[in-house]
Amino acid sequence: MAFNPPVPQSDSDWYIRVVVLLSLLLQAILIFVAPMRRRSSHPLTSFAVWSCYLLADWRGPGGGATTSGGSPPIFAFWTPFLLLHLGGPDTITAYSLEDNELWLRHLIGLLFELFSASVVFFCSLKSNPMISATVLIFVVGIIKYGERTYSLYSGSVSGFRNKILDDPNPGPNYAKLMTEYDSKKKAGLLVEVIIADGEASKAKELLEQGEEVQLVKNSKKSLEVMAYEFFAMFRLLFVNLILSYKERRISQAYFLEREDVTATKAFEVVEVELNFIYDMVYTKAPVSSRMKGCVLRFVGTACLAVAIVLFALLDKTGIHPVDRGITYALLLGGLALDVTAFLMLLSSDRTLVFLESKPQNKILAWLARVARAVRWRTRRWSERTSQFNLISYCLGKPKAIAICWCCRWTPKPSFMRCLICIADTVGLRDTLDDFFFIQREPKINKEAEEHGDGKEKDNVLKYVFDGLKKAAKDVKDSGYSETMMKELCGYRGEGTLKHDKRS
Repeated sequence: MAFNPPVPQSDSDWYIRVVVLLSLLLQAILIFVAPMRRRSSHPLTSFAVWSCYLLADWRGPGGGATTSGGSPPIFAFWTPFLLLHLGGPDTITAYSLEDNELWLRHLIGLLFELFSASVVFFCSLKSNPMISATVLIFVVGIIKYGERTYSLYSGSVSGFRNKILDDPNPGPNYAKLMTEYDSKKKAGLLVEVIIADGEASKAKELLEQGEEVQLVKNSKKSLEVMAYEFFAMFRLLFVNLILSYKERRISQAYFLEREDVTATKAFEVVEVELNFIYDMVYTKAPVSSRMKGCVLRFVGTACLAVAIVLFALLDKTGIHPVDRGITYALLLGGLALDVTAFLMLLSSDRTLVFLESKPQNKILAWLARVARAVRWRTRRWSERTSQFNLISYCLGKPKAIAICWCCRWTPKPSFMRCLICIADTVGLRDTLDDFFFIQREPKINKEAEEHGDGKEKDNVLKYVFDGLKKAAKDVKDSGYSETMMKELCGYRGEGTLKHDKRS
């Protein structure tokens, strides 16, 4: 019996079917694999995410631009799906910070892809029985691609800076002071603005014991809410802006003066804070965290659901069974991805912050308790630190456990020197060093973990936290001496050798 393929071999458009299915598969892989990047430091995980990220932007030759009379009309319906898939999943919009700076290129790409898809759509109007469903998928594609472009802009340096910069706040007495200054200046009087004796110290005392400082000291907010408040405060540092004395004082009130803030809790706050920053830079959080973004999400999901109903009610007699199955896969797969993204959003730290930000609202408080009880708890980072093998690096020879399959038969230093020379030539030296000479070790010793000794982890965190608290208090007691601050910021390990009594 001969094998009869489901797609006729004479069909020259078989690659279009492969492209749309591959595009859908990559979206499904990315939405689950991309979050692993923050929780794993293994190079293979990063390579897998990077490969899927690049392939998701790949477009087959003529993947959506088929307007020939011999092509099935269903292909015109598939065209906006490629636009939808170019918008990418919620879990990743950029792989590196440099990708965010290309937001303008993605905006131009959106216009170009929209124009190309529109040409295909208008050229197939006469033979396309699914005009309404095609328009709905166009709307979803524009929303998805627009979300990605806006997220890239928000994660860029200029976009991040513009979002967090507030209007200047000169203080409550500024208008009165300047009015008096201008009137006397116009009267021809000699005017000089000076700071009265004691006013500066009085202002400092007010900041030291201000209302916000007292609220932080006595706050009973959850860990996620406190982390979000610190994220909103310290994100200025990521665009090279300067913190004020007020922000520094609030941070000291929480980490230095609260007795209930242990080393473990302090590190957990920083972990959540860094996760908020990761979401704002590498995911679609800038869209999903806003009311307008949620409305657009609802519109997109509703359009997908209506398109599924329209296609289900359509007379599909003239559609090839394979094309029929691919269309259902695209529609149901797109809806499944939206539902998955919604569930991930519900279990996120940002949703908890929103629900717990108004404790007086009983409904939100109840929803917060439910969300905290059912959420899937995962670690927020790899919990490993990098260790560099300096001896092997100098010898040009990797450690035995780090030798890859291509080096097992010739683990000679000369071979590694040759490999390093090639890597230098093609600009891959850092990648080579990371693969061969750097190991990721857990912050708790494996042997201690196997024997159930969980105190070692807490001891390490406490040692680091106590050292940071001591340094901060020394700087504060010195009157924020510039020399001492520069010395502490310049330490690269020698501080331990100088001050640790055990060394």
